[in-house]
Amino acid sequence: MKILLSIVVLVLSIANSAAQTASEFGNVNDTIELSPNTLHHIYIASGFNTTIRFHGSQPVGPFKFGSEIVAHGYDPELRELELMGNLPEGTEGEYSTNMNVTIGDQTYVFLIHIVQDSRVQYSVTVSLPSGPRGGSQDLPIPSAAPRKKPFEIDTVAAIKLVERGRTDPVFRQRMQNEMFTLPIGKDMVWNNCVYTLVDAHYLLSQDLIILKAEWENSTDKGIHLNVNQVEIWIRNHKVPVTAKQQYASLLFPGQRDVHYFFIQGLRLNLDNAWSIRLPPDAEAVTRMLGN
Repeated sequence: MKILLSIVVLVLSIANSAAQTASEFGNVNDTIELSPNTLHHIYIASGFNTTIRFHGSQPVGPFKFGSEIVAHGYDPELRELELMGNLPEGTEGEYSTNMNVTIGDQTYVFLIHIVQDSRVQYSVTVSLPSGPRGGSQDLPIPSAAPRKKPFEIDTVAAIKLVERGRTDPVFRQRMQNEMFTLPIGKDMVWNNCVYTLVDAHYLLSQDLIILKAEWENSTDKGIHLNVNQVEIWIRNHKVPVTAKQQYASLLFPGQRDVHYFFIQGLRLNLDNAWSIRLPPDAEAVTRMLGN
């Protein structure tokens, strides 16, 4: 009886150890809901397959990769994409590249990370959004407030209104006929950092649109980005920005900055295809110079 009990304890111990080891090394059966305005992250490893399954019936492909550090193959019948890190043996550290995927008539952007830790994903199910993104009120017709010069806009007061409305539901209710919000959540990669256009706000009485963006220095060196280097666009048209504000132009590793863009008196609709254009990153400049 003691021998049988010891065997049971040993088997349970091995099973628990195996389960713990598997959970420490990676993730199985993750799910991603796609959005065309979001940068989706997938973590893979060299020497291990990661299977991406695409739900739905819309045609998938082509797949376009930023570099050859990811080996891939797609089975259209199974709607499965196999990914594997394609780094030389003995390579250490984390490497990333982008993958652009067309599904139907929409292109989605992924950032593929080759890692050597528990973030590895062995199986990922990808699905299209189940419905429209919510979170904004019925948006107003732009007002005809007079144009202001940059120094006439109280940017500090406007930022306080926006940030208080983000966290204070009572204040938000009180301002419902004056302040309107549109979630955006559009990510882009710049100098191996993620720059996010967070949302847009509209102050009706001033005909003032306020765009908020955030970025974090995720590298191991200092990076300089002045808010005046950042442009606001609606489709193929550059938008004249009345005023801009930021906290710090030089970020050291791990630091975060917030950019605010103020567009006043142009009678633009808040619900627009807002986008950001950033200056060329260091690698792009190096390629242009031929170094």
